[in-house]
Amino acid sequence: MNAFVALKNEGQAEFVVQRMAEKLLLGLSRVYTVAVGSKYQFWIMMPNMSSDEDIVREVEKIKELLNQPISNNYARYEISVALGVSIYPNTAQSAKKLITQAEMAIRQALKEKKNQIVYFGD
Repeated sequence: MNAFVALKNEGQAEFVVQRMAEKLLLGLSRVYTVAVGSKYQFWIMMPNMSSDEDIVREVEKIKELLNQPISNNYARYEISVALGVSIYPNTAQSAKKLITQAEMAIRQALKEKKNQIVYFGD
């Protein structure tokens, strides 16, 4: 069973997503846009990345932030994430295409193993 479905069944999904969002908002640059999605939990737009090294460093930071355990008075939740990355203008010129490519990368990351980052086009 999908771990997130299990969290929903326990009534803890909203709590976990809220704590993950807080980690992102507190741990990332203020110029980034963090949005909660429906199918995939978070979308993050990172403008003004000057090099591939900057992108890799920031994506690793996101993974590190999201992999930190989340606790409440009743349980401790170990989090693993699948990250799909699409880069403008390297792989796409439109928002729709970037989203499609990110979704494809996420699906690939989910197939491979836990805590996987997949860059579209790699």
